[in-house]
This record gives sequence, structure tokens and C-alpha cells, in this order.
Amino acid sequence: MMHYVSRVFVLAFGAGYPAYKTYKVTKTRDLQEHKRWLIYWIVYATFICIEPLLDILAYIVPFYFTIKMAFLYWLVVPSGSTIVYNIVIFPILSSKEKDIDAGLNKIRTEHLDGIANVIQDILAKVANLVTSTAADKAKSGNVQPEQPIINGNNNPAKH
Repeated sequence: MMHYVSRVFVLAFGAGYPAYKTYKVTKTRDLQEHKRWLIYWIVYATFICIEPLLDILAYIVPFYFTIKMAFLYWLVVPSGSTIVYNIVIFPILSSKEKDIDAGLNKIRTEHLDGIANVIQDILAKVANLVTSTAADKAKSGNVQPEQPIINGNNNPAKH
């Protein structure tokens, strides 16, 4: 039961409330608040990525879900996510930035470009199929213009 309460809390308080606050901040020129919410989203994204691994602790750590909700609440308060970012996330990302960029570029060039090529091939084949089917129908004389439907009746002459 507590797992479901925690899940709702994570979504509502961890994403819903900060999303609305971020929306409000985008309407201002307060760069400190912009930076604060960008940092929050980096920390929250990291939290969401490791959350399934952490949830294993629910079987070991008493009050795990309560602790998780308290931690998430602390992230939303002004200094919480900044502390986690400065102490944990920034040092890790800074030290691994070149490796991460190289890995992402490799994935993009080897996989995403390949996927884009496959999609382009499929679309070209579908276009050719549609074109050739239409041409075949036109040659055979099986193409009949559609009759407009008026009041649910296919025969407009009866009206």
C-alpha cells in the first residue's frame, strides 16, 4: 500500500508541483530561479533513473517509502536539490563528461542514424506501394470517384 502512496507522491509532488513552478518561473527573468529549477530537474531525472534500484531497499529498510517521500520533499525545497547537485551529481558528470558525450555521439551515429535510415526506407516503400496500387487501379479502370455522403445516404440524387 505504501508503495502506491509513494508513487502518487513522487508523481504529484516530485513532478506535478515542480512542473507548475517551472512554468511560473519561465514567465520571469529571474535567472537564479531558472537555474534552481533546472538543477531540480537534473536531480529529479537522476532520482527517477535510480529509483527502481533503490526500491529494492523497501524490503530491507524500515519506513523506506516514508524516507523516500521525505527525501523528495527535501529536494523541492530551495536548497535540497542544489546540495545533491553540488555534492553528488555535478562532480560525477564533470569528471565523466567527455566519456558521456562520446558514448552519446556513438549511440547517435551508430544507432539513431541507422534507425532514421530504416524509417526512410519503410516510408519510401509505402509511398511506392500506394503509388503503384493507384496506378494499377487507374490502368484497370477500377477507379470510381467517391460519392459525397449527404445525411448518411450515399445517393445524393435522391434528395
